[in-house]
Amino acid sequence: MNAHVALAAVPQEKQKIVAIDGPAGAGKSTVAWCLASQLGFLFLDTGALYRAIAFYACEVELAWDNAVAVSELARKIVAEDALQLVQDQDPRIKVRVFLYDREITDAIRTPLIGKGASFISVHPHVRESLLDLQRQLGAREPAVAEGRDIGTIVFSQAAWKFFLTAQLEVRAARRFAELTQQGIQTTFESVLQQMKDRDEKDAARACAPLCVAEDAVVIDTSELTQEETLACFIHHIQRP
Repeated sequence: MNAHVALAAVPQEKQKIVAIDGPAGAGKSTVAWCLASQLGFLFLDTGALYRAIAFYACEVELAWDNAVAVSELARKIVAEDALQLVQDQDPRIKVRVFLYDREITDAIRTPLIGKGASFISVHPHVRESLLDLQRQLGAREPAVAEGRDIGTIVFSQAAWKFFLTAQLEVRAARRFAELTQQGIQTTFESVLQQMKDRDEKDAARACAPLCVAEDAVVIDTSELTQEETLACFIHHIQRP
């Protein structure tokens, strides 16, 4: 852990976890990776887990809305310990994803697989399987975990909880720039609509909907730089 980041004392009943929730495009992955690097914590990208299941379902020709089949697929993958996340030192990559010893890092970062992740995340048994996996990973070592139900469901006893958000148009612009940089052809209007649809789906789902944990610190990044956002996190984590 970097010596210049002094953490506040963690109560015995709390886990040494930084939980970061928020909608798509709020900057969760970037700030979580940077924070984990500064603290010397594990970076847990929970969205990558859902994307990996969606990717594999697509590969074996399972419809994402087939709750029974996709849930069984997720259960099998977790039971066989076939899905691994490996933290990367490159901020452009952040985490490498392996499924049955095959790297699928780039394959899961397409808009199509993002849509699939949104589809399968509404299936309670898929969430149940991945919930177990996330908790196993978080129990091994201190972690910065980001997703949509981290502080409310996955790590409800996390020592530090944050909800990261930004205006819809700002989030869409960020995601559009990210996809363009990756060489993925799309339009801003398409990204904006997809993000709006994802917001509505995340908020409306019956199982673990996206919401702000009661004890979370809300940070709006609409007008903040990455450095300013990170400084907000460090400030709250260092508070006694």
